[in-house]
This record gives sequence, C-alpha cells and structure tokens, in this order.
Amino acid sequence: MKCRDFNSYRVLLMRGLASFEKFNSVSKFVKVLRQARKKKSTIFLAGNGGSAATANHFATDLTCVARAEGGE
Repeated sequence: MKCRDFNSYRVLLMRGLASFEKFNSVSKFVKVLRQARKKKSTIFLAGNGGSAATANHFATDLTCVARAEGGE
C-alpha cells in the first residue's frame, strides 16, 4: 500500500476498531501520538520476534500518516 492510500486504509481500520470495547483506549493512544507529533517528540517502538514485525509495520504506518498529512 502506498502512503497516499493511507486515508482509505485509516477509514477501514477505524470502522473495524469501532466494534471493539477498548476503542476509548485506542482514542486515548491516538491523542498521545498527536501530542507527541505536535511537540516533535520521538516515538520508540519495540518488540521481540513477531512483535518486532508488528512494531516495524506500525512505525511504517505512522510514517505514512505523517507524510499524508504533510508532516516531516
């Protein structure tokens, strides 16, 4: 998926997340990420084994968001 397709991906992801009870936790996490971006903070992700692959994928998603929204 190319970064410019991220908005479509985001819409599908949000629809899926809306069905989970912990959606409020996800919303809070998104707020933390937005605050970090506003402050130009560094976000560190880590994992071991399969979790490392998930962390790497998530980092790529964050990069695409930053580019799609005109970030650095």
